[in-house]
Amino acid sequence: MKKFTFLLTIISSMILSENLYSQDYHSLYQSATSGLFQSFVNMSNPTTAETWFVASDDDGKIIVMQMDFSYPNPQPQNIWAFSLTMPATPPTPAIGQIYLKDGFFDPEGNIFVYGFEEASNRGVYAKIFFTNNLPTTLIWAFINQSNTQITDACWADGYSGASTMNYGIIYGDAFGRVNGSIMGNFGFLGTRKSVLNLTSVSYDQSENKFVLSGNSGINEPRQFIG
Repeated sequence: MKKFTFLLTIISSMILSENLYSQDYHSLYQSATSGLFQSFVNMSNPTTAETWFVASDDDGKIIVMQMDFSYPNPQPQNIWAFSLTMPATPPTPAIGQIYLKDGFFDPEGNIFVYGFEEASNRGVYAKIFFTNNLPTTLIWAFINQSNTQITDACWADGYSGASTMNYGIIYGDAFGRVNGSIMGNFGFLGTRKSVLNLTSVSYDQSENKFVLSGNSGINEPRQFIG
């Protein structure tokens, strides 16, 4: 009873001193065209403290915008809408609706996003290059194998002069390392690990190594591996 009375006293004091805060408005983001957003991820730039979002719409475009937290709500606009250029030889089945799972800014100030497409759950990833804090170029790629949805990713230092930034990805039950240059498409190197259920990846910059974690599979899910 004493604890309950003490808790009520604290809450009453906070209300009287106006120390309680609540959200009293929100921002609504929508496409400036007839297309609808199918997925929407946001990320903060640690250098500028700005928050951006990357969305995929049902018209096959990737839309990039800085989030506007002013009031009233921002007006719909697609200032940076990138169409995805399909390969010269279309894959079978064709690329379906793209859904983004997450993304982040890398140390060079560019955005890396990842997810999957719905036709056969193939992994999809993209890099948005920024110039003078504005998105200018998008390159993207997909893993041409079913059930390879990308579930986690991180940035890493590059291993060649041609690409100063690499990315580690967890896709299906495998880990891969990719790099992307503004002059071309992604390069990909991956090794499938069918005996492991990988769940996360991070990068140790001091050792220049990826750190993977997961478990040994369905039969022994509690045997975690790092």
